[in-house]
Amino acid sequence: MSGYILLDEYSKELSECLNQDMANESANKAKAKLYISTYSQNQAKPHFKIEINNDSYHFDLVTGAAMDEMSENIAKYGKSIQKFYKSKKSWLCDIYNDNLPAKAPISARI
Repeated sequence: MSGYILLDEYSKELSECLNQDMANESANKAKAKLYISTYSQNQAKPHFKIEINNDSYHFDLVTGAAMDEMSENIAKYGKSIQKFYKSKKSWLCDIYNDNLPAKAPISARI
């Protein structure tokens, strides 16, 4: 069974990171929620999900690459998302690995 773990403590940090690159756009501040997937046998790749202003996007947990076509709403945050991902990759992978079910094969670890 698959699911998501909401990482609230890092959602605030992610929002701040996104807003740094958009400092000139003072009207709209990004409201971001960060999720990480848990293991699923049917799931093609481990991923993390970011919701920004009610739009949801998936990113490969191993590479950080977008798994969805990015709309203009999120494309403007692309550099910030990659910066955040690079700084938190190890932590995100640890969360994923720590939350694998006991029956998950060793090959599921990243």
